[in-house]
Amino acid sequence: MHAKLRKNVVFVLVLTLLAVGGAQEPPESQRVVERFAEALSAGRITTATGLLASNATWSEHDLFWRTASGTDTQIRVNQLVRADVRIETEVIAVLGHGQVVIAAERMWGDFVPEGMAPLRSTTVYVVESGWLVGITRVLSAEQRDALTLATIADTAWDDGAGTYHRFDADGTYRNFDSMDDLRSDRDLYFSGTYQLERGVFTWVADADSRVCNPGERLVMRGRMSDQDTWIGLLIPDRTDCAYYRSLLADQPVVTHRLADE
Repeated sequence: MHAKLRKNVVFVLVLTLLAVGGAQEPPESQRVVERFAEALSAGRITTATGLLASNATWSEHDLFWRTASGTDTQIRVNQLVRADVRIETEVIAVLGHGQVVIAAERMWGDFVPEGMAPLRSTTVYVVESGWLVGITRVLSAEQRDALTLATIADTAWDDGAGTYHRFDADGTYRNFDSMDDLRSDRDLYFSGTYQLERGVFTWVADADSRVCNPGERLVMRGRMSDQDTWIGLLIPDRTDCAYYRSLLADQPVVTHRLADE
């Protein structure tokens, strides 16, 4: 068959399938997902938990990864309802012989920082015999960065090696040898700006930095492991500050924990 004709035939077949699919009732698994989202949004705890299998697993990645299983999934339902959650669900695909439902979701609630609503997630539901047995919700990378920045801004962080770090909301960064130095702005040895994009932190030194030349970078890929802990891995080929390249050569992983100010 001629290539152009073959493409036209495929295109017509796809349109036909879409038309037929659009005329059919949604599969049971999709209806289960939609009932679950509607129950959460309406605050119907009993209905929402009644759709969860006893061995269900619920994983979420917004600020950090966390997983609930068994009865803990019911606790998660209660948490969302108490936070006045509202979810809009748009099913993207139903796969795996109708057992896997992929949805684009928008979420509102008391837990959403000001100016970030709605949170946009891709969620994968696994349904067996009318029960939700698996939920995996992953926030968009852009919004996950925004949540991380909102968490670290205007706070002090301890790297466990005697160094304290300060991230200001205006995008400036500096670190010190002790908490007393941080409080008084004494003995500053790195000063510059920072930015976060898709989980990659880039620090750029300014003229006040004692350990890097102006414009030199420290670049790390990282994630929040919980509300108070950030773990970063040096990216050597993007870090051009010799001090940090040598400092982190043997142990390129750094853990920052929220400091007690």
